[in-house]
Amino acid sequence: MTLKSVTIDPKIAPDLLAPVHHATAELEDILGDAAERIDVTWTPGIPDVKSVMLSLSDTGVEKRQEFTMSNFKEGFLLRHSLRWLWNAVLAERMRLQWDRVLASLADSGEG
Repeated sequence: MTLKSVTIDPKIAPDLLAPVHHATAELEDILGDAAERIDVTWTPGIPDVKSVMLSLSDTGVEKRQEFTMSNFKEGFLLRHSLRWLWNAVLAERMRLQWDRVLASLADSGEG
């Protein structure tokens, strides 16, 4: 599947661009069929540490995580971090859906 959108800020440090592209491909694999509804944004992180911020957005939910060069160097840890961020997005979507269910029950007098 192809990601809905990918934005890579041109102000990201040049030596982080190749790792960002690699991580984006890994993320696409992790997301699977959900990739087509996900907006991915990479922006500069903390300049002193040479980092980037990854934002994932899905149906009104956005979660962010910072990555440094050391995060990109170890493939297993990179995949774990990307999965953790995706899980955070899913958890927030489930929480919002549960809130809607509870609200509809309360509105109908069943809650």
